Amino acid sequence: MSMEWMDYEEYENEKYENEKYENEKTEEVSELAENSLEEAGCTLGSGEMTEQELLEEQRRQEQLEKLYDERSYLQRKLNAAKDNLEHSEKALEQLESNKEQGMEGVDSAISRREFQVKVYTKEVADLEREIWFLDGKIALLE
Repeated sequence: MSMEWMDYEEYENEKYENEKYENEKTEEVSELAENSLEEAGCTLGSGEMTEQELLEEQRRQEQLEKLYDERSYLQRKLNAAKDNLEHSEKALEQLESNKEQGMEGVDSAISRREFQVKVYTKEVADLEREIWFLDGKIALLE
């Protein structure tokens, strides 16, 4: 074999190996991108998402994150309101028990506690309604 033929053969082999390597890398990147989109909840109808679809998905994910943060905040407020309600109800029961035992001067304390119980009951109901509403929004976005 001549030297030129060996050079050409090496050149062709290298070219083939490079193309093979590039094709494998391109396939890996495509698979990774497709897998991450599927994990994010996207389905690829035609095999590709347009830039607009990607932006919409990103906005949807950001909106979901904000809704989850807001729900978490409201849940903490609800838990605190329930604790306050429970404490006020127990204190009211104690005051009423004291009144039944003949303790005087507890009427104003009882009326304050009754008012607190009403306020906390309303707050709990309002927060539960807000959380229910957010759950609906979240369900629509998922």
